[in-house]
Amino acid sequence: MKKKHPYSFTVACLLSGTLLIGCSSDDSGDDDPGTESEAPLSGDSGTGGSFAAAVDSPVLDFSNTQVFWDMESNSVVSADDDWELAVRATERDYQILVNGGASGNASAGVGVLQVGSAFEVDDPTDTAQVYQYFGDSVSGALSMPGSFGPFEYNVEGNHGMWPTFATYLLKDGSENLYKFQILSNNGEDGSLASGHLVVRYASAASGITTAPLDASAATTTAATFDLINGTVTSGPDWHFAYQRYIGFKLNGGDSGDGGVSGCVAHSYADLYDANGEPVAESFRLYTGDNTLADFESVELAESACQESMAEDAIQPYIESAQWLQADYSANAPVYSASDEPSNGWIIRSAQQTGDDYSYARVRVKELSVDLSGTPVRQLVLEAEHWQTEP
Repeated sequence: MKKKHPYSFTVACLLSGTLLIGCSSDDSGDDDPGTESEAPLSGDSGTGGSFAAAVDSPVLDFSNTQVFWDMESNSVVSADDDWELAVRATERDYQILVNGGASGNASAGVGVLQVGSAFEVDDPTDTAQVYQYFGDSVSGALSMPGSFGPFEYNVEGNHGMWPTFATYLLKDGSENLYKFQILSNNGEDGSLASGHLVVRYASAASGITTAPLDASAATTTAATFDLINGTVTSGPDWHFAYQRYIGFKLNGGDSGDGGVSGCVAHSYADLYDANGEPVAESFRLYTGDNTLADFESVELAESACQESMAEDAIQPYIESAQWLQADYSANAPVYSASDEPSNGWIIRSAQQTGDDYSYARVRVKELSVDLSGTPVRQLVLEAEHWQTEP
C-alpha cells in the first residue's frame, strides 16, 4: 500500500485556489455542512512590516549531540529553553527539527507556503502567502494505514477526516497491553466540529469502553490521551496523542518518555486500491457498530501484531534534501549547503510575546562536515527577522 505524506492534504487545499469551510465527516463518513473541516477557516491579510537584514547564527556544532537554536536571541540554548530549531545527526541523516509537533512541546512551526519559496514571502502573517505553520510528525504505528494513521484525509474531496477503523495494539513501559480504535472525528453523532474524537479502547483490566478525546483546539500542541483512565491528560502518563494538521503519536521513542510502542493489529484492506488511493465506496461502508466484532477479535497479546511493535521516529518537516547537497565524485562525499530555493523556510517562534508570535526567514548558510578523523559536523544559519510596523 502506498503511504501518503502526512501533509498531503495541504496540496489539495492549495491547488483548489480557495479556502473551503463547512466540510467534514462523521463516523460513517457522511458529509455534514454544519461542522468544521481540516481546511483553513479564514484568511488573514497580514500585520504589515518587513524582514530585517540577514544575520548569521553562531556555529551550531552537532558533531556529537543535538544542538538547539533560539531564534529571537540568535543563540545556542538548552533543550529546556524556548528553542525554535535543533540540529542532529542520526545514523542515516542530518536533521533539522522544529520545536512543535512531534519534536517538541512548544508552538514553533515551519510555514506551508502558497508562493514558490520562502524568499518570495514578504509577510509571514499573510495567509495568502503562508497557509499554516506545522511542526514535525512521526513515523510509527499511528502513521498507518491512513494518511493520518487512524484517519484518511479528503476521501471525497471535501477535506473531511474519515476514520479507517484500524485497531491498534499498544504496550506501555510497564508491559501493560491496550487496544484502541478511533470511531469518529466529529463526536458520537457526527455533529461536532473537527477534532472531537471518539476512542474505543480496552485493556486486560477493563472491558470495552468508548470515551471522547477533545482535540478541537489542539492546533499548536497535541492533546494527550490516557488509556488507563480514558481521559485527556496534561501529565506525563499518556499513551497516545493527536494534534490537528499533524497527526497521532505514541508516548515512546522520539515522541515521548513513556516507553509506549505499538502496531496495527487489524485494518481494512478494501479501503485502498492497488495504488494506495482511498476508495470512497468502501469508507462509506464501515461504522463503529459494524467494526465492533473485529475490534473484539483482536487479542491483548503481542502475537496480535502482524509485525513487531515499534516506537515512534521523528519525521522532520524540513527534509535534508532541501538544504544539504553531497558531491560523491571524490573518495568520500563532500557535503555543503544547497543553493536551491528549497533551502529556506519561514519559521514561527516557539512561544508568543503577548498575543503575537515572532517570525524569521531562515536558511542554512554554511555546512562543514569532516569525517576523516573525529567527526566534525557544524552549520551556520542565516536569519532575517520579521519586524512589524509600529
